Amino acid sequence: MVVTYRKDPPPPGLLAVTCDVRDSESVDNCFTAAEELLGGPVGILISNAGAVADSLLLPMTEECFLEVVDANLAGAYRVARRATWGMLRARGDGWCSSPRWWR
Repeated sequence: MVVTYRKDPPPPGLLAVTCDVRDSESVDNCFTAAEELLGGPVGILISNAGAVADSLLLPMTEECFLEVVDANLAGAYRVARRATWGMLRARGDGWCSSPRWWR
């Protein structure tokens, strides 16, 4: 298992690579590093990265709104697309999940 992080690294002892889901190159680099650590393609992806900007509609800027959409929607697309290519190349079963836990 490989975990990802953007800012704060996980506890010692875990295989970890950095990933910013808002950037396609970062996602590709993350998967390349994870595949090297695993010795093959990612077989299961749990995409749980996201951004929260708790604000009312009128005071929220469009820039803030688009940052949330880029992380939560486009980011899920980026990682699922990258994971799927590896799963298809391996010709095996793969699984992508994007759980969102809302308060």
